[in-house]
Formats: sequence, structure tokens, C-alpha cells
Amino acid sequence: MRSRLLAILFVLASATVALAQGNTPELTFSYGNPEKLYGTGKQESYDVAIQLRDTNLVGIQVRGLRIYMPQGRTEGLANLRGWLTRELTLEAKKNMPDIAEAEADIAEGWVEVRFDEPYTITGEGLYLGYSFDTAELNEQNKNAIALTTGANVWIHSSRTYRKWFSHPEMGALALQVILGGPDIHEHAASVMFGPVNAPVGHEAQAEINVVNYGSAGIRSFDYQAEAGGQISTGHVDLDMPVEARFGLYATAAIDLPVLPDRGTYPLTITVTRVNGADNQWRQPQSTQLLTAYSRYPKKRPLVEEYTGTWCQWCPRGIVGLEKMHELYPDEFICISYHNQDVMAFTSYYPSNVQSFPNCWIDRVAQVDAYYGLNQPEQGFGIDQIWQLAADVQAPADIDVTTRWAADSVLEATAHVIFPVNRDDCPYELAFALLADSLTGKGQEWLQQNGFSGQSGHPEDFRFFMDAPSQVSGLKFNDVIIMRSGTFGIEGSLTAPIIEEQEQQYTYTFDLTRALNTEGRNMVQSLDNLRVVAMLLSADDGTVLNCNQQHAEPSPLAIRNISGSDGRTATAVFDLQGRRQAVLQSGRLSIVRTTGHDGSVHFVKQLSR
Repeated sequence: MRSRLLAILFVLASATVALAQGNTPELTFSYGNPEKLYGTGKQESYDVAIQLRDTNLVGIQVRGLRIYMPQGRTEGLANLRGWLTRELTLEAKKNMPDIAEAEADIAEGWVEVRFDEPYTITGEGLYLGYSFDTAELNEQNKNAIALTTGANVWIHSSRTYRKWFSHPEMGALALQVILGGPDIHEHAASVMFGPVNAPVGHEAQAEINVVNYGSAGIRSFDYQAEAGGQISTGHVDLDMPVEARFGLYATAAIDLPVLPDRGTYPLTITVTRVNGADNQWRQPQSTQLLTAYSRYPKKRPLVEEYTGTWCQWCPRGIVGLEKMHELYPDEFICISYHNQDVMAFTSYYPSNVQSFPNCWIDRVAQVDAYYGLNQPEQGFGIDQIWQLAADVQAPADIDVTTRWAADSVLEATAHVIFPVNRDDCPYELAFALLADSLTGKGQEWLQQNGFSGQSGHPEDFRFFMDAPSQVSGLKFNDVIIMRSGTFGIEGSLTAPIIEEQEQQYTYTFDLTRALNTEGRNMVQSLDNLRVVAMLLSADDGTVLNCNQQHAEPSPLAIRNISGSDGRTATAVFDLQGRRQAVLQSGRLSIVRTTGHDGSVHFVKQLSR
């Protein structure tokens, strides 16, 4: 389910509703309103068309067309004709439609053409189009063919396109098809959806697309969902009603039947009522498979940010990702790769990073770390894309545990449970060690700030708008300081996959090797370390699921220093009072020791 980014999606775009003689409803099919113009720039005759082969249109009548003639570009055009044909054919280099043809007066805007007899669409489909001549070429009419979003346009012309050519790369022809007949009703809708997964014995929802085929559009609908002998029903009021356009659809969530046993069942969803009236569409239902899992994988998207203290616009990531941590404190997982600064440890990235700042979700969607896919005037938006990724079904559940194995050695174990059997295993694991609250003094820790002194940005940026062009004292979170590799670990998961049988894999981090590109250790505090375990596609390295775990401090991570009085070292600090993971070789450190009686002493020690 990937459909929350837009509340309404267009399959077949704009239309208007009309009532023909006898109050028979009519509905218009089209690909949308005009968006751009095309022409060869020559004085010649044009024939342009779309092809319709939609099974939902079989049995419906074509009564006419609406042809868009661009504003201010009709002077010098002549012989406008609308037509229908089963095949695109030419005789003596002229278009020869074999179903119907009707003349139209040249006018600006939508020009309506009605055929003497309606034509009933068959399963073989048909072509619909229009022709005109540029009798007198001028600067305005040299581009007189209106196109819109889509991929459905055929062109023939007397001088340039001397045969019929399909040009889907141009878009779709801005042509409206007037539909009628006994299958066009006021309240009519169907449903589209893909395979669905749900937990056994628990309530769950699925997202469906409710598709309009009625002249009244869709403001609300009632449904019935049936699987495995279990039935659920409900009523949905759409936040954004579907306009009265043939094939336009909206996304909505419905309740699924609660299934007592695991397995795969046919799921049939029926739209029973539209706008409070009985659904009049001839095929109001659709069937897909529903798989009921006894263990339902929880999907956690992975956000990977690419940033640097030298990058003046990278504070967008600081603002956006900290806001995501506030909104989703238990679910949001982020890895921050630093580039060419004191927190950088590599320049080999798992995503295609061409510029900074940069941000990817699950290594699939490139987004802005604050705006997501929004334009700046639309404000914060990464949460929308993140939620879309969270709605994608994960192939397995993943958890991660940590333990201190030895002196400065942290073990991370991934626990993976697949809900279904598989003979193969196209999956791998990867691990990342993160540090939070990294900070320091000096020029190398200053964050460049392009927002300084600016206005007009969202209020979330107030700190950086009021801050100087170089910001000191920041604490950097989610910083990756070590990893198992750029991509997955070959052989970390094995075939066959046995349903609900856990697979484990342990990776070891040696904290003495957590070095930046200058060779300095990046561990500042044991209290602020986290491990992220990732389930990857072995084919392309995309992230399919992930989880994280904080690494708890342990005396095992400190070189155990015991005096003759039985005191034991429990923490190590540098001379600035910052907690360290280990004693730094060749440096003077402050060691906190604890006695059997609970007393605490601090001593200086030089590690050799």
C-alpha cells in the first residue's frame, strides 16, 4: 500500500457531466485539461487520435467528442472534423475513418462534435480523434495541438508524419469523449486494490481505490469485504469527493474481516452503495488474495541523510530529522552520513549522492530531509513520504540486541523472523553503529548556516534564522561512526526460509577502530551509542526493514583497572570531562573508580 501521498489519483482525468435528451446521464472520458501545445511549424494537414481499449468501456456508447482548440491560435485553421475508427488507415495519403465523422465549426476552447448515431464500444477498442488544416500558417497556429498528462497520442500529417505514428512520450491528446448509453448511471463505482496482508485474530485495515463511473461522482460509499467466510462492512465519507469523471478514483481505508486462522484466502470487496444510493455499476466488486499471518511484520523505514558542517543548507536536515524524532520517538530510525568534516568516516555511500544536503528513504526515494517532496511554500513534508514507506509490507520482522563481549567490543545480533516459507533467500543483513550528541570546540565543529538573517522560512527554522552564519555548540545526532559494509553481508541469512523460525546473525564492532577519516576515535560517550540492523534486498541493496537498539554502558567496555585496595574502574573521561569508550593510547585520562563500599574516587592514568 503506497497510496497516501495523494488523496486523489487520476487514471483518466478531466470530465464534465451533461444530460442528453430524455435525461439520460452522460459522462466524459479524457486524460486531463490541456497543458502544452504541439505542432510541426509547417503549413500542413493534421490527423490526431487516442486509442481506447479499456474493458470498463465495453458496451458503453460514444456519442460525441469535445476538441480543444487553443485560445488565440485558431486564425488560419480550417476543416475541423471529429471522427471514430476501428483502425487508423490512409487512402491516397488521407485519413479514412470507418465508423463515424462529423464536421465542427472552428472556435476557441472546447468545441463539441456530435455523431448522428452513437457507437457502442466493443472489446476490440477503437480510435477517436480529429483533423484540421493549417490553411494559412502564422506564428500563433503553428502549435495548435493540445496535449495533457498521459501516454496516448497518434499523429499523421500531410508533410511531416506521412504515416500514422504513436508518440506516447509527447503525453496524451487533450480530447474529451462523451459517453452515454444504458450502462451510464448516476451513482456507480467499483474498487481496485492489490494483494493484502493482515494479522490473524486482529482487526486490520486495507487501502483501496474506489473508482467513479457515475454522473454524480462519489462523496461517500458503503462496502462489504468477505474472506474465509468472515465478513466486514462499513461506510466511508471521503475527505475529498471524487468528481463526476469516468475512471477517476480516490484512496480510502476499509476494515478487513478478522480471520481466526493463518493462510491465504480470496478477498472480495464490493462497493454496495454510492452517495447513499444503491450502486448501479455492472461490476461493483474486485477480488485479490489476503494472507493472514500469525506474526505480522512491523515495517520501519530507514532514513539516510548526507550532510556536512561545511554545507550551509544542511541545517534543513538537522531541523527536519529532529522534528521526525519528536513526532515518532519510538519508530523513526535515521542514519546521518557526514562528508568531509570531523564526523566523516567514509565517502562510500549506499545511495547515489550527487550533492549536499541529500536524503533517501529505504534507498528507494530521494527526498528533502525537511520538505520531503513538497515545494518550500508547502512546508514540512518528509513525514508524508516516511509514512508511505511505513505502509509498505515488510517481508520479515527484525529485532536487534547488543552486548559488551570484551574490552571495547560490542556485539550486535539481528533476530529475523519471516512469516511464510521460501525455498530461496534473496535477503541480507547489514549493521551500523551510531553516535548521538557528538559535539566539540573549534573551527572543525562549526556548522555553516545559510539561513542566518533570513526570513520567510517555516518557523521550525527560527533557531537557524536567528543564529550566526557559523553555529557553534551544536550536538549532532544519528551520526554513523562504523558499519558492517556499504551494503549487505553475504550469507548473513540462509535458505530455505522456514515460517516463524528465527534466524540470527551477530556482527562485532571494535570501538578502538571507530575512526574518522583523520584517524581520530569518534566515540565520545558510551551512553549515546546505538546499533541499527537492516534487512536488505540481496539484489539491489534497498532497505526492506530495520530496527535499532541503544547500547547500554558496561564496565566491560573499559579496560578493567583494579588497584590493591580492590577498587574497579567504572568510567573513563578525557581531561575536558567527556566520557570515553576506552582509555586512549598515549593519552592522559581521568578514571572513575568504585570501591566495594560504594565510594567513588577519580584518578589520572596514562595508557601506554
